[in-house]
Amino acid sequence: MSVHRLAKYQSDDPFTRVPNSAVNDDRLDLKARGLLLLMLSLPDHWVFRERNLADKAGVGREAVRSAMAKLIEAGYVVRRREAEGGKPPVVVTEVYDTAQTPNLAEVGKPEVGKPDRRKTRPISNEPVLVTNEKSNTRTRKTAVPSGWSPSDELIQQLQDKFPRIVVAEQTDGFLDWHRSKGSKFADWDAAFRNWVRNADKFRRQNAGEKEGGWR
Repeated sequence: MSVHRLAKYQSDDPFTRVPNSAVNDDRLDLKARGLLLLMLSLPDHWVFRERNLADKAGVGREAVRSAMAKLIEAGYVVRRREAEGGKPPVVVTEVYDTAQTPNLAEVGKPEVGKPDRRKTRPISNEPVLVTNEKSNTRTRKTAVPSGWSPSDELIQQLQDKFPRIVVAEQTDGFLDWHRSKGSKFADWDAAFRNWVRNADKFRRQNAGEKEGGWR
């Protein structure tokens, strides 16, 4: 992670200076402002993960995800993929003390420091596509992406296949279970299909139905 500060706020003293424009940005709630202040207090090139942020802030990971989403939307956190020398792309996360416009956020070289290119877990849990000469493109396994839920189309397909299961009511249990276990999948739609399939299997077992019974 690279931390970018205005020149007048750069110093080696033990204080964290933040522009009033960030403190008073009405697009940010209290959690988002606190998370921004925490990240700006760390040195340039500091590398941490979602778990580390949650531990430092004394909150749960869901609170970090929510605050991070607001910072990304407002332009204080910029995430992009970079690849060098034919190596697999990695996620580069940059933190700014002033909101970046879309153009500045997506193109151009950082004004301060160098982006960290180590293969760390993306803060927002987005999948990173990696390729090599010996295999086809594949998707890295990730924790459940923020805001993920099964599409209406997927729910209807599963409802048609498993009519005795109320598929729409399976979502909350599915998400709670896998978040508590820290599960990672390359395809969360496929994981949900398997969850509903097992739910129907357990229902049939409890009802005393045979494997070849109603499906």
